[in-house]
Amino acid sequence: MLLHVACAVSVLHGSDQQSPYPVYPFPSSLQQWSVEPDPNQAGSVKMVLGRVHGADAWGSFSGNEKTTGARVLDVHSNGAVSGERQAFAAGYLEGFLTRDVMWQYLNNVWSIDFNDSYPLPNAPRREAEFVSQNLAWMRSRVDEHRDSKDSGIAVYWQHVGFLLNQLDGMTAGFNAHLPHGAVALSSAQVMLITLIDGDMDDIITALAPTHRKRKRPLHCSAMVKISPDGQELWTAHTNWDDYRAMLRVIKHFDLPLPNVAANRIAFDSYPGGLSSMTDFYRTSAGLTVTETSMNVENDELWNHVTPKSMLTWARAMLANRLAGTGDDWTSINLKYQSGTCNNQWMVVDYKLFVPGQALPPGTLWVSETMPGFTERADMTGVLNGPSRAWFSYNIPYFANISREGGYAQPPSPKAAWFNCPRAKMFRREVDSPTIKDLGSFVAFMRYNNRTDPLAEGNACNGISARCDLNPLSGDSFQCFGALDIKVATSSLVAAAASKSSLVFHATMAPSWDDGDNAPFEWSRQGQGCKQYGHLGQPDRFNFTMYTYPNVVSSSEPELQMQV
Repeated sequence: MLLHVACAVSVLHGSDQQSPYPVYPFPSSLQQWSVEPDPNQAGSVKMVLGRVHGADAWGSFSGNEKTTGARVLDVHSNGAVSGERQAFAAGYLEGFLTRDVMWQYLNNVWSIDFNDSYPLPNAPRREAEFVSQNLAWMRSRVDEHRDSKDSGIAVYWQHVGFLLNQLDGMTAGFNAHLPHGAVALSSAQVMLITLIDGDMDDIITALAPTHRKRKRPLHCSAMVKISPDGQELWTAHTNWDDYRAMLRVIKHFDLPLPNVAANRIAFDSYPGGLSSMTDFYRTSAGLTVTETSMNVENDELWNHVTPKSMLTWARAMLANRLAGTGDDWTSINLKYQSGTCNNQWMVVDYKLFVPGQALPPGTLWVSETMPGFTERADMTGVLNGPSRAWFSYNIPYFANISREGGYAQPPSPKAAWFNCPRAKMFRREVDSPTIKDLGSFVAFMRYNNRTDPLAEGNACNGISARCDLNPLSGDSFQCFGALDIKVATSSLVAAAASKSSLVFHATMAPSWDDGDNAPFEWSRQGQGCKQYGHLGQPDRFNFTMYTYPNVVSSSEPELQMQV
């Protein structure tokens, strides 16, 4: 029988007056767990209920996704122990705390990339071999460069090793406390949680003899914008995905690993995800990072995809930990790039923003990839230009990336990519602005109006898609859309009296309003998607915007119990 230990919750954030939204409603008491070495078994760890002084890692998993749309995972590690021990313990703690929702999520999303011929957790042979080879290659490079005299190379591969330690720890934590009905997983199978619906989409296409692509809407809309009065800098991202993936976790990691630029990172994610997977990050180096993904339209490029590369999830987390500027982030992120889950990344350096002044160089860096090709540049000048905004909607910006990626170039009549409904909506916002303040900025990023002529009568065609609002009998109906919105603002950074603030606003629900866009409800709109699992999810997604705090900490309890 588990002994419940109540810990006092301390939510540290900027002044409540600075946020127009309520702070995420943490419980009045919070259960902390610690990971420490097991003295009875060399090389093993054990879970202890409570905050243990000197533990390798500690943290909590709190909140209620049925009333807020997400839970919060808070993980801290002990900087007095080695990086390997910190990373393994952090992963072990997450695997233990989130084991039930990890198994639910994996069951829900397995069919996104794999059909019934490959029952969970056994991926098809080609894809499984690719993942195993990728893990083996990373492990071999970590060993190869362990004693490198080049400090930059040594630190890079040291941190690749930490990611693998975290993966192995999560696997061990899950397997040591298996949920009911679950089976033990290998590290490669746990890594599939991060890859499904991300890198795996392109791995499958690259390995297929015909390079067959799945037909589905593209992912995500994003915008970086200076407020009309010049007093605010906003960054917003809305993630588009299958609704069966709507089992959400907001993650706070405080890992004082060796040689990091950012020991603290906050991001929205999924159970068992080693990265955000939707890709919205705030780091204690003062960076806010996001992206929108891009299709590869040139099949000849798939030959560049190899397991001897760094997949996108790993490159994102490496850059988050090692980079202090947008220049550094984009440089690190492009190393050993895999050509899978190709993105347009935006990195906003909030340290450089001064209200009312022109943005200095380095405030916005942008990078893009296609298999075999990369490009990056400081794009701050666009933010300082007439639009005072950077828009991102799954289309390459850089001409070379666009050309090599197989995108038709204007003025070609085939260049529909550059004249899609969202492109027109963003251009209309530049020509006839509706964004006046934070509220209207959020409203624009949540915009979905199928009666808008630019939407062409299709609810998939919004800044935030709602494909489930299309007629059930039509080809455009899908249980797919914008699952959320996340917003970073310069005022949240200023209110926290620290450029390292991780505070952000978020709504974990598809776009909805009190008019024609009813909240998504599995028992109603979801009737057209009965074949899709949604274990652990709420039925009705009518959640509001919350402010997610800088960090959640707990006082040390008096009682502890080993399990």
